[in-house]
Amino acid sequence: MTDQQQGRWTADHLADASTRQMWLEQRLMAIQASAEGLMRLAQETEADLREMPLEGDRMGQARVRAWRTVHPLRSAYRHLRSASSAVQRFEARYVQVTEELPQRREIAASTRARRAAARRRRLELAAGNVERLADRQGATEQQSAGAGGGFLQKKAQ
Repeated sequence: MTDQQQGRWTADHLADASTRQMWLEQRLMAIQASAEGLMRLAQETEADLREMPLEGDRMGQARVRAWRTVHPLRSAYRHLRSASSAVQRFEARYVQVTEELPQRREIAASTRARRAAARRRRLELAAGNVERLADRQGATEQQSAGAGGGFLQKKAQ
């Protein structure tokens, strides 16, 4: 008999999507069955207590006593419904952390790498443009020096 057949679930079982879905369905069915049993018991008990007035009861006192008696069962029912929601939230968060988060991180890493490569290309292009601009300026300075001087040379003379 495996652990899963004996009702013992481990984190390894939750790693697989199909067994995780089976676990979720089993838990939800068990919680729902318990919740329905509590609600049914509360309704039956309340009905019985309403019909059993005690000697010396005033009008409506049996109804109030019945409500106060079954209130803890109704509260337990609400808590079980809340537990059912919590199990579903756990499953959704487990999927988010184990499956979606690594995918989002891969996408973010590739985006960062792509942006860094684009930034490097822009810097290389800018460096190349600066070099070309410097080459052009050097060529124009040589031309102006060879053509009788520029404005500054004439002013200095």
